[in-house]
Amino acid sequence: MAQYTLGELGTHESAEAGCRWPLVNHLSGLVVWLLPVAAIVLLREIRRAKALLIVLPIVAANLLWMGIRYLLQSQGIPSSFDMMMAAFIAAIAVILLVMGRLKGMNRLVIAFLCLLVTAAAFGAAFAGTRGLESDLQDLLMIYGVMAGTAVLAPVLAGVCCRRRFGGARFVFWLGAWCVVSGVGMLLLVFYGSRMDVPIGIVRVVVVGAITGAIVYALLLPFVILALWSGLYRERLYGCFRLQSMLAEKAGETGGQGN
Repeated sequence: MAQYTLGELGTHESAEAGCRWPLVNHLSGLVVWLLPVAAIVLLREIRRAKALLIVLPIVAANLLWMGIRYLLQSQGIPSSFDMMMAAFIAAIAVILLVMGRLKGMNRLVIAFLCLLVTAAAFGAAFAGTRGLESDLQDLLMIYGVMAGTAVLAPVLAGVCCRRRFGGARFVFWLGAWCVVSGVGMLLLVFYGSRMDVPIGIVRVVVVGAITGAIVYALLLPFVILALWSGLYRERLYGCFRLQSMLAEKAGETGGQGN
């Protein structure tokens, strides 16, 4: 804000001018990746070489986001979305790493803790950033929809697979519930909070479905790791209490023993 004197007219101030700090913003975005590292270091039960497999879905999810960003480039996606997606991917990695500590907890408590992790990741990604204040409200809304979808959809997919579990079955239900949850979350944000909806309900549904599909694409590498790796498979079972998954695992072990 600049001040200038106009003689007898007195002193006047100019309008506030925003200033972006690319280097500071970039370094702030890197801080979020310390969260998965901290989880591996602090949790003794996953302090092993296999835990480093978490790097694979992190890389895959980032590559998927790059592809999605390219497909949606005509929509003029701001660079702040990259930081938001980094926060989301890092949060999912941390949740998968700490799932072993969530065994036996109430489902509502698990959902609350998962949302707390996503909030911490968002805070870590944007802490210290400058020049993004005007975008922050929109980013929080979209990130909230994504976080809510990422927490709700796996729970609902787990419920659909409790009696009969299969990797393909779980992945199918996860995709279906991600789309449905994305639409539901966005409708809840716009109409539940009585916000002014800048677009029609049809477009809200379309945007919600696309958001849910993006969440599904980013979750998929982590789900594949959880289904393939014994270390993470136990955490997935324990968190969602999938009895049929345990029975399938026992059957596979028995078959190998024969």
